[in-house]
Amino acid sequence: METVSGAYNARLRTPNINGPSVSYIAYWDMVQGCIVRKPLPEIQHWKDRCRCRNWPPVQLLESAWLASCFLVPSGHHDSDYKREEWRLSPNLIERMLMFSFNMTQIKCNIVLKLINKSLFSNVEGDYITSYHCKTLRFYTIERTHPSLWCERNLMFLLWLCLHALKKWLRLGRLPHYIIGGVNLFDGKVSKLQQRRLLVYIDPMIKKNLQDAFYIDIDEIGGRLQACSIRRIGQDGGLGRECLRNSISLLLKFEFLETVFNSFPRCIFKKHGSYATLEQEIQCAFRKIFEYSNDIRLKTVALEFIKHVYALQNSMQSSKCLRLRNVLINKNLSRFQYSFNTDVASCRLKMASILY
Repeated sequence: METVSGAYNARLRTPNINGPSVSYIAYWDMVQGCIVRKPLPEIQHWKDRCRCRNWPPVQLLESAWLASCFLVPSGHHDSDYKREEWRLSPNLIERMLMFSFNMTQIKCNIVLKLINKSLFSNVEGDYITSYHCKTLRFYTIERTHPSLWCERNLMFLLWLCLHALKKWLRLGRLPHYIIGGVNLFDGKVSKLQQRRLLVYIDPMIKKNLQDAFYIDIDEIGGRLQACSIRRIGQDGGLGRECLRNSISLLLKFEFLETVFNSFPRCIFKKHGSYATLEQEIQCAFRKIFEYSNDIRLKTVALEFIKHVYALQNSMQSSKCLRLRNVLINKNLSRFQYSFNTDVASCRLKMASILY
């Protein structure tokens, strides 16, 4: 028992040095510093930059302006006088920012740290720190709309954070979120390590962060899969939009059956010289549109008239191109009417006709 106690005391007497932190207690960070109570121009510059943003809120900016900063004994790693230099630490302001996070932002923080610990550390070791991750999250939250920060968009938000990291790796600098002119990569991540990490992150982003589903820590990969949040879209609300479009498409197919049942039977019979299949189809659509009391059927009829015009224009334009004839203005008007059915095809055919 005495031997165990002596070993434990010996371990505690060995200082744990991490940057400006020198601690004799396990899992504690203790930094000696001098408090600065007066307002600083660096904080005012950050406050002015964030004033028109969605985040941080105005109340938080006002509280941050009144918060104290610290001078800590930590010089620049390339300086010849780094043992005598001090740097500014807005620790209390960063704590306010962290306490303002909602649950989704906290989860994003946790998963981003797990990605760093389980994936990035296998590439270049533990050079990307939790402070780098926190800075990336600050920039991402500031530059996105608050409505995006909900749980169903978690993978999309992680994608945004890693996309920001990719941009900073390309530039070779990660600026401090509050203090201007400070590159957080200096002395932490070398140029070679930045390039190697960039090579790893770029395909990871292109694959929509599929690597995150294989994280074993706390079964986080399985949890992300179980939450059904694999899809990454440009607007974060892609799932709802797809559902709405799917329902609309299903209704259109349902109404299509009613439209075809409304066609006169004569259009499927042999036609005389006085009528064509095309004319009778248009006549049937016109009757549905004019005499139907169902507004939904009218909408479907208009939609299919555009496709009929597109098919008619395609056939007539092909014939005119083959015979080198000039297309009449009526057909050019139909081209413009049917643009939204197949934009690329219709515009290309119209360009060929005009040429």
